[in-house]
Amino acid sequence: MGMLFSSGKAFREAVRKHAILHQRGVRLRKNLGDKIKWICQPGCKWKCYGIRQQRSSNIQIKTLHTTHTCNPTWVQKQINSTWIAAAYEHEIRMNPEWAVASFQAKVSIRKAKANIIGKHEEEFKMLYQYANEVNKVMPTSTIKLMTEPAEQGIEGRRFKRFYVCLGPLKEGFKDGCRPLIGLDGCHLKGPFGGILLTAVGTDPNEGMYPIAWAQVEAENSSSWDWFLGLLKDDLGIENTGTYTFISDRQKGLVTAFETHFSESEFRFCVMHLYGNMKKEFKGIGVTRQMWLAAKSTTDYFFNINMTTLKLELNKKAYEWLAAKPRSQWSRSGFREICKSDTFVNNNCEVFNHALNKYRDNVIVTLFKNIHKSCMARIQKRKTKMEKMNVRFCTKTMKKLQKSIDLASKCSPVWNDGDKYHVTMSVGVACIYFRKLDPLDFIHDCYRKETYLQVYGHILEPISGEPYWEVTEQEGPLPPIKRIAPGRPKKNRDKKNDQVQTRANDPTMLKRVGTSLKCGHCGQWEHNVRGCPLKKVDEDRKRKEKQTEQSEEELQQKLAELQRAQNELYAQNHPNPSPTKSPRTKATARLHPRSTPFQFAKPVATHGGIVKPFKAPAQSGPSGVEYFQKDGKNYATLGQLQAALRKGKK
Repeated sequence: MGMLFSSGKAFREAVRKHAILHQRGVRLRKNLGDKIKWICQPGCKWKCYGIRQQRSSNIQIKTLHTTHTCNPTWVQKQINSTWIAAAYEHEIRMNPEWAVASFQAKVSIRKAKANIIGKHEEEFKMLYQYANEVNKVMPTSTIKLMTEPAEQGIEGRRFKRFYVCLGPLKEGFKDGCRPLIGLDGCHLKGPFGGILLTAVGTDPNEGMYPIAWAQVEAENSSSWDWFLGLLKDDLGIENTGTYTFISDRQKGLVTAFETHFSESEFRFCVMHLYGNMKKEFKGIGVTRQMWLAAKSTTDYFFNINMTTLKLELNKKAYEWLAAKPRSQWSRSGFREICKSDTFVNNNCEVFNHALNKYRDNVIVTLFKNIHKSCMARIQKRKTKMEKMNVRFCTKTMKKLQKSIDLASKCSPVWNDGDKYHVTMSVGVACIYFRKLDPLDFIHDCYRKETYLQVYGHILEPISGEPYWEVTEQEGPLPPIKRIAPGRPKKNRDKKNDQVQTRANDPTMLKRVGTSLKCGHCGQWEHNVRGCPLKKVDEDRKRKEKQTEQSEEELQQKLAELQRAQNELYAQNHPNPSPTKSPRTKATARLHPRSTPFQFAKPVATHGGIVKPFKAPAQSGPSGVEYFQKDGKNYATLGQLQAALRKGKK
């Protein structure tokens, strides 16, 4: 009470630090320039009121109730990026290149995980205590631990496999879930590796319902045989012909399945079938036709789609697909016992995705987190369905509405018995033709009561590790990690049909799954940058260019040498100025003068034609024209001609 702060900012920072240290949900009620009021959660008596002093910027606490009557909060809204930046400003200034991962470790994320998870060896030694605690709160649960002898010279036994099937989940599946089970396996990312095998059922609303899970050393026939044998005993399956299993054909699963469930229906996930098919046969038409064949509910439409694939699209793709049993991937070959036409293993994928954040945990922490996740999911699903005023589950009603929309296009004809003639395979049209309620024809496995009966088996929480009973059995040693090539993968492989954008430009697609064609040679499987022929052509052109340049340089050097020789010869042998001989008519005829008008067309100037140029006669000192020959002057041309004739004689 009465404490002074230099400013309102300093006062707010002090109260924020108090809330973070004591884990209280303190918040601002009034934040004015001269009045700042802090309060706590509703019902708590704690409050702090500060006011600015007169003629000063100081903030003084006028009212303060120091006692909290609320519980500590786990969600602290006062911690934000500004507070974290200010708290670690000095360390970031001293180390500007501080990596994000190292910063997270400094903020104690990794330290907190290390304190919660503990040492890996210690958790393997606690497996018997965990199993004992689970059986104490849920006696109908099944937990099996398999070990193997350690190496020579080491006392004790090493961990090999661990199976968990919680009692309430087992009972919930028996009470209301259909006999449809999905099987899958995923890699664990912990320090010791391993595989997590899962068995997932389908609830009345087509949702995921986990049944059992197990950590094994590898995915092979032996591990699947052990897992399926325990699952069969837990569910009490005697008549295996009434059950349907779906998976993506994991390693060793087919052999183990034939051993324990030889009479059951086995479906292959069409999404994985599509991924395998796309590796060999690409094209939108082939893909679309395969999905149409998988969705076909009758033999007639299945044969039409397969024939279209064979005759119009790709015969090899048809042969590849026809080699797979139709009863494993097409609805036209499915049984009707399980009351489901699903052909994808989405429920297992949903369960694996929910466990993705726990896959790097050690074994006890992993199974505890799976337990808590299932417990929270059951509570949420049950609470949500109890608030809904419906007779049947929501997904069932959506499917019914689609059938009702199609029924408006049908015209059924009744035979006054139990058969109808309709233009489309829509049973709702026949029901409406008899003026009956379609809800009366829905199976009881889709009812709300069945859904609540399934999720009425709630999971019980287990105590913390300090309260577990110490067992007489000594826990196993951790397994020896077996690292397979390319495993484990941190990220899931992206499918070729999913849209993938470039990291540097999200507005452009990646070139994944596209075939490259070279623009230089026209061949496939490479581009211009990696074309081997382009490199050969570039080398050839470069050599030709170098040869041409060398020839041009040689010609220039020869021309310079010839010019230099001519100049040297001209200096040593000067030419005397030639004397001009008089021009006569004979020489003029042999060597006509080149005038601008000699070869030109007549040009009209001043109405006349320009005549060729004629050299004027020479004139003497008296201005009389004369002709000169052999030093003599002749006044007329006739005199000159006569002198020439006389000279010839």
